[in-house]
Amino acid sequence: MKRNKIIDILRGIAVTLVVLYHSFPDTVLSGYIGVDVFFVISGYVIFGTIKSRSNLSIKEQWVGFYYRRLYRIIPPLAVVAVAAALLNALFIPYSAMNKNALFTGLGGFLGVANYVIEKQTGGYFEAVGDLNMFHHMWSLSLEEQFYFVAPIIVITMLRYSVANTSLIVLSVGFLVSLGVCGVTYLMNGATYLSTPSRAWEILAGGIVFELSDSVCNFPNSRRSDKILSKSLLIFLARCLIVLILILAFVIPRANFPFPGAILPVIMASLLVFASSFLTATELVPNIKFRNCLLFLGRISYSLYLWNWVVIVFINWTIGLDGLSVKVLSICASVMLATGSWFFVEKPTIEFAKKTEPKRQWSYAVSSMILAMLVLMLSFRFSRELSISVTGRNKIDWYQPTIPVKTLIVGGINQKLSGNNLFVFGDSHAQFYRGLFSELKAEGVGVYLDGQGGRGFSLIKPLTQVGKTDLTKFLTAVASLGKPGDVVFFPALRLPRLCDYWIAYDKEAVIKGALYSDLQAHSNAVREFNNVSTTLTLKGFNVLIDGPKPVLPAPAFRCSDWFNKSNPIGRNGISIPRDELHGHRNNVMEVLKTIAKNQPNMFIWDPFKILCPDETCSAFEGEKVVFFDGDHLSNYGCQKLKESFLNELEHIFIQQE
Repeated sequence: MKRNKIIDILRGIAVTLVVLYHSFPDTVLSGYIGVDVFFVISGYVIFGTIKSRSNLSIKEQWVGFYYRRLYRIIPPLAVVAVAAALLNALFIPYSAMNKNALFTGLGGFLGVANYVIEKQTGGYFEAVGDLNMFHHMWSLSLEEQFYFVAPIIVITMLRYSVANTSLIVLSVGFLVSLGVCGVTYLMNGATYLSTPSRAWEILAGGIVFELSDSVCNFPNSRRSDKILSKSLLIFLARCLIVLILILAFVIPRANFPFPGAILPVIMASLLVFASSFLTATELVPNIKFRNCLLFLGRISYSLYLWNWVVIVFINWTIGLDGLSVKVLSICASVMLATGSWFFVEKPTIEFAKKTEPKRQWSYAVSSMILAMLVLMLSFRFSRELSISVTGRNKIDWYQPTIPVKTLIVGGINQKLSGNNLFVFGDSHAQFYRGLFSELKAEGVGVYLDGQGGRGFSLIKPLTQVGKTDLTKFLTAVASLGKPGDVVFFPALRLPRLCDYWIAYDKEAVIKGALYSDLQAHSNAVREFNNVSTTLTLKGFNVLIDGPKPVLPAPAFRCSDWFNKSNPIGRNGISIPRDELHGHRNNVMEVLKTIAKNQPNMFIWDPFKILCPDETCSAFEGEKVVFFDGDHLSNYGCQKLKESFLNELEHIFIQQE
C-alpha cells in the first residue's frame, strides 16, 4: 500500500495531542483522543495493506502479515523497554509499584498489557499509572489482540467472498463492538482498556478503506467534482482538524470511550476518507508547518513510546511541575524519538526490503526475548543496581521476605516456644515483616495474611473480597492454631496525608472528620467486634495495634539528590505530633471501648516509640523509620522489636 502523506499528517496531529496531554493534563483535558485517531488510521492502513496483497495465497498473506507486523513493532519497542527498565532500576526506588511495572512491560510484549493494567489498578486513569513506565503499552496490546484474529477473517473473506461482503462484515463488527462498548458503559463496566469495547474504532478505519477504495474504483472518481468541489473538500477537512483539536480540550473522562470517542472517531474517519482525494500540499499549504507534521507523523510510533517513559521518569525524579519542566519533557521526547527513527526504525524498514520474512521474524523475536530478559533481570536486581539511598542502605529500608499464608514454626527450647501469632490485615501487616521475622528465634510461630486495602480500619467495613479472605484466614486459625495463641489485626486507622503518587491537603485531612460516614464506621466496629468476640470465646487472644504516625510525604520518593525537589515532598517528611492527636485519640477511644468487654483483647500502641519527640519524622538521624507516609521501614520495625516481644510475652505468660 502506497504511503499517504495526509495519513502521516494525521499521525503527527494525533501524537501531538497525546504528548500535550501527557505534559499538560489539566489543560489538554482530552488529548488522549489522539489514540482514537491512531486506531482509525491503523484500521485503514492494515486493511489496505491486506487487500493490496490479495493476489497472494492465503498462507502467504497470513504468514506475511504477522511477520511484517511483528518486525515493524518489536525492535523500537524493545529498545525503549530496555532503556525504561534500566532507568527504572537506577533511579526509581524499589517498591510494590515495581512489580506492577514489570508485569505491565512483560504484558506489553505478550500483547496483554491492557488487561494487566485493568487487573492491577482497575482502569487507565488511575493515578498510580502515572508512575508506571510501561502504562502506555495498553494501546499496542489492544491492537495486537485485534489483529491476532481480524486479519484471518478478512484474508479468508477476500479470497472466498463475493463483492462488498467485506464491507458488510466490517460494518456488522463495528456495530457489535460499539454496542458492547455502550452496554458495558451503562452497566458501569470497564470499557477503556477492553478490546471488544474499542475494536469498533479500528474497524471504522477498515470501513473507510473499503468505501474509499470503492469510490476510487469508479470511472474518473479521482476528480474531486465527483465527490465535492475541491475547495469545499479542503475547507471541510481543515474544519475537521480544528474540531478534533477543540475536542482535545473538552471531552470529560467520565464519558470516555462511550459516548466520548464517537465524535473523534467520526471526524478521524472522515479525514482519512478525504486523504484519498486530497494532497498534503492542498490540506496544509504552509511548507514548514506541513513538513513539521509530516516529520512528527513519521516518528509518531517512537514518539509515542518514548514520551511516556520520559514523563514517568520526570514524575519519579524532579517532578512534572512548572512550564519549563513540561517543555523539557516534550523536547527530550522528540529528540529520543528522532534518534529512534534514524537509528532503529528506519534501518529496520530498509533491512526488511532486502530480507526474507522468516529472517525478519527471527530478528524480531530475538530482540523481544532479549528485551524481556533485560526487563526481568533489571527488576530482579533493582535494589542492587539502584543509585538511590534506598538501594545503598537497603537493610534499613526494606523488610525481609517471609512466607505468607503458611505457619512458620517457631524455634524450640525458647521462652515463648509453642505459641503462635496469626496475622490478618492490610499492607501494614506486610510492613511488620521485620518484626515477624524475628519471632522464630524467640520460639513463636507466625502465620501472615496481609494484603493492601483489606484490614480492619474501623472506618468502613471490609469489602466482599476482604470478607471472603477473612473467612479463609479464620479457617486457617481454627485448623493450625490452639487456645492461647494470638490473632493480630494490624491496619491503617488514620487518614493518609499522602500516597505514593500524591500529597494530599494536609490541613484539610487533619481538620476533616475521621468518621465522616457514621453508619459505615458503626458497621465496621460491629464487624470487628463480632470477629474478636468469636475468637476470644474460642480461647484465642486478640491483639490490635494503635494508630501509628502518618506523614505528609513518602520518604522513599524524596530522599535522594535527584528527587529531593519533587513536588510530592513539598510538605516535608515530618509533622508536629500534636497535629495527629485529634484523630488518633478518637481511634484509641474506639479500641478501648471494644476491648473493655473482652478480657482477652489487647491493644499494643507503638506510637510513642515511633514518635518520641514533639515532631514525628521519617528519619531518626541517618536511619529511616518510615518507608513512605505511613508504612514502616525495616529499621522502624527493629525499633519496635522489644516492645512487641514484651507485649506477646505478657499475653502468652498470663495464659499459663
